[in-house]
Amino acid sequence: MQDITLKDGTVLKGAVITEPTPVTMTIRHEDGVVKVPVANMPDALMEKYHYTPELRAKWEEENAAAAEQKNPLLVENIALKLVEVDGLFGKSERFRYFFRVRNVSRVPFSGKVEIGLFNQGVKGVVTKVSFTMSMEPGFGTVVYIDSHSGPRSFHGDYSIRGCRFSVDGGAEMQAVTLEELATLEVK
Repeated sequence: MQDITLKDGTVLKGAVITEPTPVTMTIRHEDGVVKVPVANMPDALMEKYHYTPELRAKWEEENAAAAEQKNPLLVENIALKLVEVDGLFGKSERFRYFFRVRNVSRVPFSGKVEIGLFNQGVKGVVTKVSFTMSMEPGFGTVVYIDSHSGPRSFHGDYSIRGCRFSVDGGAEMQAVTLEELATLEVK
């Protein structure tokens, strides 16, 4: 583990790069997990992972074509926070899971998106959010889900272990499991 200082000045303490791509690097650090655009990484790490603009362009082209065939949207978990919300019986704490939803196809998207959190202690989806959206190619938005269940460090076997999302944009529904939720730490 090492400290990584990004080009924008952000310092990630105790950082471990868990998933490098020519576009982003997923980094686990003391405060959680983050995806960092490669352009914001220090030059030494860009060199270590053999980053070049040509490699990035080729990777983006290949992944955009594959993503278009499978699913027009990319859903990524980007953060987890413990928040206080007003409820029926007063204030209570909830775990807020943030997701980035981005249109990775070359055509506008319009349809229903559903994101659900699941755990292994209670079989099936614990909580979910559904919304209808329209999005131009390359654009995205951030959505969140509030849940009483938190990460493994809070709830052990009954913790949130991942998410599934489905998209109905005129094509058949797609489902993907994001296992990185199990390693998120609360900010």
